[in-house]
Amino acid sequence: MTENVNHHKTGDRDSGEPAPDPITPEIFESKINRLIESLRTELGNGKSRWYYDEESETLYIELENLHGIPEEIIEEKAAPVLDACDIDFEEIILLPLST
Repeated sequence: MTENVNHHKTGDRDSGEPAPDPITPEIFESKINRLIESLRTELGNGKSRWYYDEESETLYIELENLHGIPEEIIEEKAAPVLDACDIDFEEIILLPLST
């Protein structure tokens, strides 16, 4: 059995653009929670959790309803939400929620 794992690059870090202003941890968490709510709206409600790896600047999002959804459908529905994300991550990885 294979699990759906979707990787999403969120921008070019070497674009020469100035770094955005830092945000507080509360705002950062709030923005991630809004992102997850948008993903849940697109991919089906259910439990979720997330983990941010600061060293690699990667956001891992686990969504309960990813089980059984074909990877192409996940990519199609998640891409617009992830593209609209206003936090700069190196990568966002969507995973089925493990129990």
